[in-house]
Amino acid sequence: MLIGRDLHWRFGGRRLLDGVSLTLRPGELHAVLGVNGAGKSTLLKLLAGDLHPSEGEVLLNQRPMRAWSLRQRARLRAVLPQGDNLRFAFSAREVVALGRQAAVSGSPAEEAALIDAALADADVLPLAERSYLQLSGGERQRVQLARVLAQLSQPPAREPVPGYLLLDEPTAALDLAHQHACMALLRRKLADGLGVLAVLHDINLAGRYADTVSLLHQGRMLAQGTPSEVLRPELLGRAYGSNLRFLPVGDPQRPHFDIAVADPD
Repeated sequence: MLIGRDLHWRFGGRRLLDGVSLTLRPGELHAVLGVNGAGKSTLLKLLAGDLHPSEGEVLLNQRPMRAWSLRQRARLRAVLPQGDNLRFAFSAREVVALGRQAAVSGSPAEEAALIDAALADADVLPLAERSYLQLSGGERQRVQLARVLAQLSQPPAREPVPGYLLLDEPTAALDLAHQHACMALLRRKLADGLGVLAVLHDINLAGRYADTVSLLHQGRMLAQGTPSEVLRPELLGRAYGSNLRFLPVGDPQRPHFDIAVADPD
């Protein structure tokens, strides 16, 4: 498991995260929701080991995150950050192959097959030989998703090792069809023993695809549990502001909302 216990993070004299705990289990998709500045990306970076908490601890498979070397971490968890800073004219295939640098464990043919499988999963195999810099924003996002999938892939003959995908707004640059394709792909990957944490802005994607949800507000955990426990109009109103109205529709176990701007007084 990947566990964050009582995590605090301070920067520039400000407390950006205040006593947040979260457990990510293999075979689980956990969505993290909240407004901009709620602490979602900070929480992801702490869980990834890219930041060290001011207080609290992060455990990766029962060992403190700091006890794992960078190479060991790269074999157990993969991170898809916000934004895209790659400015080299690599092909899409070469970008995905970068995900295998710390994880090479098979023959050249096996490694090539893992890269092709990740490209196919993310629906970018036809773009494999294209320059990354010539791709659209959504295509680049899918190539980066393929990269982190490849990072945690293993040759078929190897014994599976639980791994964790930490994704910061993986659907942000995607069109509607690819948003759902991305989330459906992440759910399929749970069968491989992966645990998936996704920072999302779309509460309806979280309601449809997540097993568990964390709702952050001003650096604190407002609610945590199943979608039906967390995605409730009163909690969402506290998190997102009283100027929005959340109108439930459909299955209460898989909450879905029509969202409207409240009428001014």
